[in-house]
Amino acid sequence: MAMLLFLNLYLSQKMFHMLKRMHKSIVCEGVETEVIADFLKNEGCNEIQGFLYYRPMCIGDFETVMHIQNAV
Repeated sequence: MAMLLFLNLYLSQKMFHMLKRMHKSIVCEGVETEVIADFLKNEGCNEIQGFLYYRPMCIGDFETVMHIQNAV
């Protein structure tokens, strides 16, 4: 199991580095833990989304969240 995790992290790093060299934006979805979010930030991920930040919500709730964030 540890070897599989290491391989996934290694491949992710290589892919991120390749995309950065190509001047591509990196968007990661499905992030559920701070550990994964920190890894992605350290590797240069441009956008991160997932349960760690918000659970799925109806459009009305989403619009309310966006209005509140824009007001800050």
